[in-house]
Amino acid sequence: MDIGAEQANFEELGIDIKLALDKWTDACNTLRGYYGSRVNVVSGDISKLENPLQFWRDLSNCGDRPDIVYGGPPCQSFSQAGKQKGYVDERGQLVSEFLRFIQILNPPFFVMENVSNLKGVSGGMLYRQIVDQMDTLGYNVTVDVLLAADFGAPQMRRRLIFLGCRKDIGSLPLPSSQYYEQATLFDKPHITVGEAFEGLPVAQYSNSSGRIYGKKF
Repeated sequence: MDIGAEQANFEELGIDIKLALDKWTDACNTLRGYYGSRVNVVSGDISKLENPLQFWRDLSNCGDRPDIVYGGPPCQSFSQAGKQKGYVDERGQLVSEFLRFIQILNPPFFVMENVSNLKGVSGGMLYRQIVDQMDTLGYNVTVDVLLAADFGAPQMRRRLIFLGCRKDIGSLPLPSSQYYEQATLFDKPHITVGEAFEGLPVAQYSNSSGRIYGKKF
């Protein structure tokens, strides 16, 4: 999400990433390798941070508050591939931790993503509780299931996207599809994995004998 946020832009407006937080060490190392010293990447547990505002001010090199907060609380407890324990699973409780950050930081905008199946957990009760809590925190929320392939990613991944806009500002529309599975003459078709990999440099690797091999995509 950090890399995608940085790449997103509209009429020369963009997002300048200042601070990233994740408990997964490999994810943090990936971001550190990508950003270098440009972004402060912190490996930590969101539930252990008692003062999100002080955390932001101390580590972002910015005063006041962030303009946008975005994240994807772990989705295993809501996924169709999992046991769907919801809030009974401690990973499901991290949705509440994300909203705690929103409440304290009070940014103008936020983005939260999760698996599409979240809408069906407990007969939809959990989904309604989340939307109601966002409303109580003072946000107009636009939410729907979006397909990654409709926006140029070579995968049929559906995700539930919440766009929050503070009520004193207004509301945000969800983006429109840019690519289509059944494309017409004037539509762009979904991008395949082969098309996405086309033009990548030759990947080199060695076997046990030390010989170098290459694979071209």
